[in-house]
Amino acid sequence: VPPTLISAFPEHTAHSGDTISLKCVTTGNPIPRITWFLDDIPIDQGPRVTAVDKIGDLGHVTGILNITEARVEDSGEYRCQGENDVGTTFHAARLNIYGPPFVRAMRNVTAVSGEDLTIRCPHGGYPIKGIRWFKTTINDIRYNLEVKLQSGGKDEYNKFSFQSKATVLNNGRLLLILHTALMSHGSK
Repeated sequence: VPPTLISAFPEHTAHSGDTISLKCVTTGNPIPRITWFLDDIPIDQGPRVTAVDKIGDLGHVTGILNITEARVEDSGEYRCQGENDVGTTFHAARLNIYGPPFVRAMRNVTAVSGEDLTIRCPHGGYPIKGIRWFKTTINDIRYNLEVKLQSGGKDEYNKFSFQSKATVLNNGRLLLILHTALMSHGSK
């Protein structure tokens, strides 16, 4: 039986120094293994970041990721992934830590001409007012790429989707600029 997600952590906002626990519950047969990712990179455990799996009633596996003394660099999109020999399931949501914005190094992307492509901006810090994308060409000419911000507090401005025209003329780099929002009086 492929893994099924029973419950998962919501988007969460915290302050530096906080202790944070993210939880996912899966089921399946064989019993799924839970792996944790931050911005699509497997999480290295250490003194501040630990992951624990607990097998409960009915073969439910509860994966808990604990972060002590949170730092702004702990911000990002967290993903728990349940996997067994039959399949995979996952859940992803953002953890926002108040602090200055940053962008993690992005991997090179290769696209097939004519196919849709979505590129995510692996960023952190909070609050973020917006993200601007620029494309530079081989001659380092900048083109401002318009990205529509979603309303309702949804964090959809961190991804950039376009119809790929992967030709020699469109080779280049993407440059990201993050804009901060003013912090409210209640934030640390």
